[in-house]
Amino acid sequence: MRSMYWKIVALCVPIAFASQTACSSHEEPGRSGGAQNGTETPPEQTPPEQTPPEEEGEEGEGPGAPDAGPTDAGGAADAGGAADTGTGGTPEPPDTGAGGTPDTGGPLDTGPTTMTHRVEVGNNFFSPRTLTINVGDTVEWTWEGPGHTVTSGASCTPDGRFDSGLRSSGSYSQTFTTSGTYPYHCVPHCAEGMTGTITVR
Repeated sequence: MRSMYWKIVALCVPIAFASQTACSSHEEPGRSGGAQNGTETPPEQTPPEQTPPEEEGEEGEGPGAPDAGPTDAGGAADAGGAADTGTGGTPEPPDTGAGGTPDTGGPLDTGPTTMTHRVEVGNNFFSPRTLTINVGDTVEWTWEGPGHTVTSGASCTPDGRFDSGLRSSGSYSQTFTTSGTYPYHCVPHCAEGMTGTITVR
């Protein structure tokens, strides 16, 4: 009877050892080793994913992007207070009037132009006998015959305004600066009708 008991024990011990080994292989993950000591290994923690910082200088809101400042109407950057001409940086030319030529006001008015009028002193005549001129003009008498005078005054009477004296050649000039009528004559030939008139206006 005792020998039968020990046979049963000898048969059950290996079976019990094998059962214990099979059960230990089915334990939950993470409990190996530490579970036997009464402590559990905490589950592995995954560190939070870190987002890489944006590269400096990228277009948009990068901290290193230079501020170009406001631009004027031509699209060019405002460089430190340069004057804005409003037409892309090109100044407008000044207004010179029609055709772009400055108005010079036209030619200067120098007043009336003075003239020199010629009268021929012939044999017992003046040609032309009457002459109308402007204030400031000059009359020049030229001798074509000998022995005549150009003497101011009416009715063969000298009045002292001008007198060429007796001449046979050459010329005599008189400038009239006051308007009026100036009769004159040749002293030797006045009775023969050698007279003339200058009208100054």
